[in-house]
Amino acid sequence: MSTKFLKPQLLVAFGAAVRRRRLAAGFSQEAFADACVIDRSYMGGVERGERNLSLLNIGRILDGLEVQPSEFFRELDADRRKDTLTKSKSVKERGALNAKHTEVMPVKSARKSRDTL
Repeated sequence: MSTKFLKPQLLVAFGAAVRRRRLAAGFSQEAFADACVIDRSYMGGVERGERNLSLLNIGRILDGLEVQPSEFFRELDADRRKDTLTKSKSVKERGALNAKHTEVMPVKSARKSRDTL
């Protein structure tokens, strides 16, 4: 997969937090975008983690959510910490499973040794 299509985790986390708060406030995406004076399709890209926002647009979104930046980003920090812990735990679990399978089923060489020819 090409790296130009990968979404940075910070943008994905930001968009998920915006969507969660927007839904909790009872806004449709279109109504929320209108309240923020942002195009609806741009807002969709924000929520999907596809847009690298300017500080002005972040301010508009936080105003629309009626939340202080410090409160919003504190919540975002907590979400990212949870994701990091979950990911590191799953990486360790996969490593343990790989080690277990390697012990049970050692990798065999595809070549025959010269002695058996």
